[in-house]
Amino acid sequence: MKIFAQKIIAAGVGVLLLTGVPVYGDILYNNTTTDVGRSLNFINNQAIGNQVVLGNGFTSATVTNFSFEIYSTLPAFAGSVSMQVFLYANNGALTNGYKMPGTVLYDSLSFTLPTPQSFTSGLNVGTLFFDLSLTPVSLTTNNSFTLAAVVTGMSGSDAVGMELFNPATVGLNYDDYWLQNAGGSWALMTNSTGPTDFGTLFNGTGVPEPSTLGLSVVGASLLIGSFWLRRRQNQSRQG
Repeated sequence: MKIFAQKIIAAGVGVLLLTGVPVYGDILYNNTTTDVGRSLNFINNQAIGNQVVLGNGFTSATVTNFSFEIYSTLPAFAGSVSMQVFLYANNGALTNGYKMPGTVLYDSLSFTLPTPQSFTSGLNVGTLFFDLSLTPVSLTTNNSFTLAAVVTGMSGSDAVGMELFNPATVGLNYDDYWLQNAGGSWALMTNSTGPTDFGTLFNGTGVPEPSTLGLSVVGASLLIGSFWLRRRQNQSRQG
């Protein structure tokens, strides 16, 4: 195990605020290489989610840790800001032909969210790290799932968002995002400014599909391209 990070403060159960990213286990999904210079801001009490597909030929996996980046230009929040993070199986009702986030696979419970500047020596971007090693999450039925988060307690000029990256270097994303409405259902959204993929890294133990080991690189690329193109049809649009 290699840890390239300094632990700053425990923000919640299994949640750490970091100046770097711990790396251990198989890389299941990685979208932390190319920052697009934008963030997707939270609205109080409204969850946003990013659906991802495992990479490296993994069709199922056990997640032991993951991280993502948040963005805010504020030195401190005016309100008592909290965050709650979820991993969902995409086995919910259909919308535009795609299954919404459904079964909750992981719930961080609500934890106090400070601004990035408060734990990165003044930077506007900070990393939240989630240690699931004691209670790993199994992705046994599908290699696609959704990371979602909700922020509460913002007031006045408070603002915080998910830092956006693209493209993923391991795995697949769709350049869109899930937005949860007040009734609990989800809408699939895009943004006119460009891709809305969270800067996320997932680690754990991956299980490859034996039949995929014989695929050529070209064949695998064609499958991914076809999967992505189907996703781009019939989406709601925002921005």
